[in-house]
Amino acid sequence: KWLTLTDVLKASSDDLAFLYPNASIDAFAERVLTEGPSHLVITCAENGIKGFNSDEKVEVEASEVCVIDTVGAGDTVGAMIAGAVASEGLEALYGNQFRSVLTLASRAAAITCSRQGASSPTRNEYDDFWRL
Repeated sequence: KWLTLTDVLKASSDDLAFLYPNASIDAFAERVLTEGPSHLVITCAENGIKGFNSDEKVEVEASEVCVIDTVGAGDTVGAMIAGAVASEGLEALYGNQFRSVLTLASRAAAITCSRQGASSPTRNEYDDFWRL
């Protein structure tokens, strides 16, 4: 029943492997999107992030960093998505904007992984870290 109350579901590939060991991510996405949520985001550790809605599948690569600790990376991705939806609405999770949101989330999660502890980056830390 909770799926009918959800607009965006975020899970990890590890979550799916544990809960649905025989299901592919794509098959899970197809099933979930018919049961309530309009969007699904799956974090896949070093394999990046996959995002789905009824019209598209968006994949972004993981941002490369020296990994110290992965605790909190998924929470960072969730926070970035929640922030985008809070400021732009669900429209933020369509088309090129969806890809941009997932890319920003991947980059923010990389910063989280680059240090000890579950510490998501601040806006300034994000900007400083990815400044060219």
